Amino acid sequence: MARKGPTEGATKTRSWERAEALIPELEDFVVPPAEGRLSLGTLIKPWGVRGEQTLRLHNPASDLLEQVDAVFVEGDGFPARPVGLRQARWVGKRYVVHLEDIDDPADAEALRGLDVSVPVEWLPDLEEEGEYYVRDLLGLQVVDQHGAPLGELVDVFPTGSNDVYVVKGPQGEILIPAIQDIILDVDLEQRRMQVHHEEL
Repeated sequence: MARKGPTEGATKTRSWERAEALIPELEDFVVPPAEGRLSLGTLIKPWGVRGEQTLRLHNPASDLLEQVDAVFVEGDGFPARPVGLRQARWVGKRYVVHLEDIDDPADAEALRGLDVSVPVEWLPDLEEEGEYYVRDLLGLQVVDQHGAPLGELVDVFPTGSNDVYVVKGPQGEILIPAIQDIILDVDLEQRRMQVHHEEL
């Protein structure tokens, strides 16, 4: 993260020197572009003594990391690089991952703050009608049942019973429950969602 330095306009970016040594770039390896990767979470801090670390999942209900054996890590000033994934699991209320060649807490600490992603082509097909990946919903233009614009869908967060869509527009921030009676239509090709606003 950029911070103001002693001279106005100067910036300082975290040094990833140790992280770069632990996860070197692979020659002749083509990293998918940003739109071809799905961010799953952020590495937080070391856990235990074997190099494992906690991961803040964007979607705590996702088990995708338990089905893959490699991920990409990236951050500000650290371009996306592939790395093997030894294990991913819940330990109590913490989600813990163990990356290849990360063997002690100091190694894990060097990766703190990096984002973890996978290629979008690894995403499993959605089985139920009306299910969507969050990445596909963000940026949708939301309108009411009459076609009047409400704003842009900027975030999705889960609750105990259903997800909630966060829409920002002329009326400010609107919270829309993702339930069948409210969500009238989702058109990913047209980047548009229609909702029954009077019932909110």
